[in-house]
Amino acid sequence: SSNNGGCQHNCYNTVGSYYCTCNTGWELSSNGNTCKDGINECSSNNGGCQHNCYNTVGSYYCTCNTGWVLSSNGKTCTDINECYSNNGGCDQNCHNTVGSYYCSCNSGWTLSWNGKACADVNECASNHGCQHNCYNTAGSYYCTCYSGWELSWNGKSCTDINECSTNKGGCQHNCHNTAGSYYCTCYSGWELSSDGKTCTDINECSSN
Repeated sequence: SSNNGGCQHNCYNTVGSYYCTCNTGWELSSNGNTCKDGINECSSNNGGCQHNCYNTVGSYYCTCNTGWVLSSNGKTCTDINECYSNNGGCDQNCHNTVGSYYCSCNSGWTLSWNGKACADVNECASNHGCQHNCYNTAGSYYCTCYSGWELSWNGKSCTDINECSTNKGGCQHNCHNTAGSYYCTCYSGWELSSDGKTCTDINECSSN
């Protein structure tokens, strides 16, 4: 009939009578005509949803927790690898985890307050281990020594250079090594010239 037999959803004619039914997700009210959302699909096995189930009028739908995406079947959830997109926003290293991710920095850098940017660590501001001079660089540092010293194999301690071991340090007569330097002296009867290296004969006859 024009009013669907009074049925809210579906009307089925029978011999001498008729009956009403409801669409999927609905149930027939006691009056036999109207339909109500009496089926909560989420109440049974979470509606088959892996994470979250939301009941609606006559149906339901699934959603996933943060860091996951709904699969094509509309029920299961797949982890999102945030590191695949723009390195997760991390300055240096991005590490994917189940449902999330985190950033880390290379050696010589420290993670900033935002958990993504990396800031250089000034190793020279702390216990750097350099015996003499410490120079900070981006992500690292290096040591140098004062004049007259040379850097040891460990890259931190300094060893005195014996200038006298090479050509007597340029001294004409005697060379004397000191910590970080050296000096020259002359034999008896000679005096050191103004250059601090050569020796000039003292003319003992010219005095007295």
